Amino acid sequence: MCGLCGIVQPSGRPVDRNRLEQMRDSMRHRGPDDKGLRIDGQVGLGHRRLSIIDLTEAGRQPLANEDGRLHLVFNGELYNYVELGAELRQAGHRFASQTDSEIVLHAIEEWGIEGALPRFVGMFAFAVADHNARQLLLARDPLGIKPLYYKTSESPEGEFLFASELRALLRAGVEATPSLPAIYDFLSLERFDHDDTTFFSGIHQLQPGHFLRIEFDTPSRVQQMPYWDPRPESARARYDYNQPVETFTHLFDDSVRLQLRSDVPVGVFLSGGLDSSAIVEAATRQSTQSLQSFSVNFDDDGFDETAFASQVADTFGTQHHRLAPDAGVLRQELASFVEAQETPTNGPGPFSEWCVAQLAAQHVKVALSGQGPDEMLGGYHLYFLPYLHARLRHRDEEGRRVGIGRVAGEARRIGALTGRSPAIYLAAAIGARGDGLRRRLKQTRARRLMQPELLNYAAEVTPVQQDWPGDTALDRALAEALLGWGLRRLLHYTDRSTMAVSLEARVPFLDHRLVEFCFGLPYHTKIREDRSKWILREAMSDRLPAQIVERRDKKGFPTPVGRWLRESEDFVRDHLAPSMVGRRGLLREAMVARLQREHFAGDRDHGWALWRLLNLELWYQAFVDGSGSPISAV
Repeated sequence: MCGLCGIVQPSGRPVDRNRLEQMRDSMRHRGPDDKGLRIDGQVGLGHRRLSIIDLTEAGRQPLANEDGRLHLVFNGELYNYVELGAELRQAGHRFASQTDSEIVLHAIEEWGIEGALPRFVGMFAFAVADHNARQLLLARDPLGIKPLYYKTSESPEGEFLFASELRALLRAGVEATPSLPAIYDFLSLERFDHDDTTFFSGIHQLQPGHFLRIEFDTPSRVQQMPYWDPRPESARARYDYNQPVETFTHLFDDSVRLQLRSDVPVGVFLSGGLDSSAIVEAATRQSTQSLQSFSVNFDDDGFDETAFASQVADTFGTQHHRLAPDAGVLRQELASFVEAQETPTNGPGPFSEWCVAQLAAQHVKVALSGQGPDEMLGGYHLYFLPYLHARLRHRDEEGRRVGIGRVAGEARRIGALTGRSPAIYLAAAIGARGDGLRRRLKQTRARRLMQPELLNYAAEVTPVQQDWPGDTALDRALAEALLGWGLRRLLHYTDRSTMAVSLEARVPFLDHRLVEFCFGLPYHTKIREDRSKWILREAMSDRLPAQIVERRDKKGFPTPVGRWLRESEDFVRDHLAPSMVGRRGLLREAMVARLQREHFAGDRDHGWALWRLLNLELWYQAFVDGSGSPISAV
């Protein structure tokens, strides 16, 4: 897990060493263990290393192949490096280290970029300079677990810059110009990272599952090319669906086995929910080391999961650590949190992850996280709507048509679970479009906050893709969550929160093989009646305590933000004062004041809305006013 950066200048213009060093060292938090730099005339590569595999100096990057034709900077982990290394050694390759990064370099030498990428099991973003072919290759893992940003010049003969973090590009001199379409998108639709744009005009991100090729002679000409095919029909040609629970279990166990590979201690983020508990069980069964686990607690029954986390820790004998953040921690840490994220965040959940990452970093260097199953298998209550829509139109698990009476019965049970009217679910089954009305209402409320100048950018917002792969409404909704903005923003949060404290987060459920397999599953193995994540519950039925397997109170890093902000009234009012709001020219001062007045009076809970506005103001302070200084906590 590392930070990488680079510059490609037009022919005849050498790379400025000091500029490249500043880019690299703005990301010291991503790699405090080692650093490297290489400049070959117009091409420069920089690297900060967090040593996880082969802790010796042999792993220093940029790495070269045997003849020095290729140079690599790599961020992430290649989990199947042992198997690929054996194959490459048989082909005659020689290695100077035991690192997974060097395997990537030789795999590209042996099979080319398009032949190597499908063989990789891991999370990664990397760049390879091919000096013979005079080109730079950049690639990002299929799900976008690791970030990679770039900036091109308006001139075809201009420079090309890339880095693991936005702050490195700002340090190179890229202007910190806020993207108003992105801000509109964030406030109205609560999304970002759904395409190649960022919160800064002119800075782009390489899309997940894509690579790009840059010619040294025309470095600003960029074309992203996909290499990953997540369509259900593609998955069904590769995996065994005759015994889906067994195949799912095998793929999950193999992912955990590979992700336990490390030369430093490994821990687990443990909420006490099904997903993180499944990882604890699989990791303790397959690991040769004692496992440490980490969780956050709250003095609020509506948010606290202590009892469940303690039960799992006791059952599997982990060394468990707890942290109990409060409103004081929020006031103290929020500015650093936003600075580390490099973007405003939609909700308070990532702040809890930020806190638990700081706790884990005191004890381990690698932590396994349970992200993924909610988007893969319909873990959130909102997925009951497209599930019932699919239920009425497709055959059930026994191959029979499902009648309206049976669907109505399921709608009643689901309504009892979620606290929503069964009529909403029945309407979804008959034909109403999912949660569209709810989304439109949220968007309307958000637009009331905006100044007309910001509303003008609505037309520039990228439309949501409509042709997501999948056989049913549920499958397509999950594909949108996995491939659109839902999962991507969560991965963004995790990467920044963990790397800010030099901690590597691994996500076993997002092994691309397991994700592909889930794309090909029939809808009724994801949700069945009122049981979400059905196949995962079946896989864990004899491996976890029954109370954990059958938990239905989905939380997901819950944070009592409404109460915390009421306990931080002066802090909120200082940052969202009319003078502060007015100087940005984005929001209506009277509407922002009204949100605060109603929230602090206890008339309404505007915790999430105020959270977003606070995040936006603190982001402006850190990156527009302050031009992206290094993370202050490091």
